[in-house]
Amino acid sequence: GSMSSEYGSISIDTKSNSLIVCDTKDNLPKILAAIRRADKNPEQIMIEVVILDVQLDDDTEIGINWDILSDETYDIGYRQNFTTRLGSTIESAANIANATAFNTTGLAGNFSVISGTIRNVVHLIQQKREIEILASPRVMMVSGQSAIIEAVDEIPYQEESSTAAGGLLTYTEFKLVGVKLQVSATLTDGNDILLTVDAEQSVQVGTTTPPRVDTRKAKTSLLLRDGQIVVLGGLRRQEKTKEVDQIPILGDIPLLGLLFKST
Repeated sequence: GSMSSEYGSISIDTKSNSLIVCDTKDNLPKILAAIRRADKNPEQIMIEVVILDVQLDDDTEIGINWDILSDETYDIGYRQNFTTRLGSTIESAANIANATAFNTTGLAGNFSVISGTIRNVVHLIQQKREIEILASPRVMMVSGQSAIIEAVDEIPYQEESSTAAGGLLTYTEFKLVGVKLQVSATLTDGNDILLTVDAEQSVQVGTTTPPRVDTRKAKTSLLLRDGQIVVLGGLRRQEKTKEVDQIPILGDIPLLGLLFKST
């Protein structure tokens, strides 16, 4: 409810973070009780994030296939027909317990929720795929607030501008490419965590100036229990590389060099 008083007033002292309340003797206890109900320390939530660069092949081009990643008798999360199956529960796991998963059509099947530890999830992927850990921060945030986590590189390029005297001024600008996550977390009355993840991956395309950047994004909101893990994928890029091995000197000779090259 609300309270009103003909003679009361409230002022704020920002330096001491205080409320100064003036009112009648009868109203002050009610006001004090209302302030105590509202004046609570905000809950804090710790988020642990691991950003992985995983090299995919034909088996994993649509996302994380837990059956392929694990050689054990139990499985985690998606199986072959993961568009209609919600996943399975580990019956006897030595390292990861009670793992379940489900998919969302909004992220094209590259999303799952499991239980266990991030270390064990990374270990499973590392057993079958070549990975690089780009970042692994832990962030403590106030419930209802958001945090930004970045694993980016700066691409320098030259720009020019005209001066008042008619000359050209050259200066350096930068574009950021890499992975950026904006994570928001709110603790509910049931002690669940409402998590919103806004993921963005950008890569440089070509060698133009200024650099052309290809950006891909994914966003999802979900309700988690304490300790659950979200696996979010689908921000893929394709790189074409060509390696040429040749015998020095001989490999540089036209025609003859073709005999010593392997691509």
